Amino acid sequence: MAPHVLLVDDSTTVRMVIAAELREAGFRVTPVPTLDAARRAFAQYRERDPFHLAILDVLLPDGDGIDLLREIRRDPALERLPVMILSSDARFGSRLRGLGVGADDFVGKPHSKSFLVSRAHVLTGNPQTETAPRAFRVLLVDADAGLREALEKVLRVGHGCDVVSLESVDQAAQFLDLEGAGVDGAVVDRRCFLRVLGLLRSKQPNGVPMIVLDDSPSATWPPVAAAKRNTAVASALVMPRTIGPSTVAEVMMCRLVEEAPPSVSSSSKIPIATIDAVRRLARGA
Repeated sequence: MAPHVLLVDDSTTVRMVIAAELREAGFRVTPVPTLDAARRAFAQYRERDPFHLAILDVLLPDGDGIDLLREIRRDPALERLPVMILSSDARFGSRLRGLGVGADDFVGKPHSKSFLVSRAHVLTGNPQTETAPRAFRVLLVDADAGLREALEKVLRVGHGCDVVSLESVDQAAQFLDLEGAGVDGAVVDRRCFLRVLGLLRSKQPNGVPMIVLDDSPSATWPPVAAAKRNTAVASALVMPRTIGPSTVAEVMMCRLVEEAPPSVSSSSKIPIATIDAVRRLARGA
């Protein structure tokens, strides 16, 4: 029997869209608008058709989705139920609270269909079809809100990624310190590259592809001199901040799916030469 999903969101539109996406992917969905309706659904289906996944919005008319998550984790019959939090990127604290209380994952709003469906398959142990695309989560750390918004839109709408958009290394540290907070790739400002690199290496020792956005006059694209400076450009690839968000997103996607152009290696390790080069950039050299 197909996995059964409880979807809790007060927006009729969001419930309709997500329910349709999940049903198209082979899930059975029970959508409800409030905490009270969610509690009644748990009681109604507990014995005859239990849920395999709960997707909870944070802000609900009669309470907080995080409170319902706490109730789930305290209930012996539900404590192992996978829970995904829906949260706006503007409510970064909600993600931290949800993961800290015991959520298994989160999805930003507006959401990426491919990422949400992919994670639902993973959390329910439901095998995906061979034609289902791999969905990625990209960490974006930059103080420029306009740049983050433009790049996030291209990655999410154009490429189906889930994007963790943060303005500082401190926020990245809070996020990466939590269980279940891994990412597949990162785009970071050169001023915070080394700190974010350290955070990612402590969390994901094998490394992830990274793009470093640099505003120095020496930054060029395409990197025609890359082979001369460094014959094995790996996870950290420097790109000028003036480059369009579409190009940055396309390069990141190439790296994530390991279909990079010849000048970009798909290796997951960062050579010392690359780190030294970015360290000089961070010092303004």
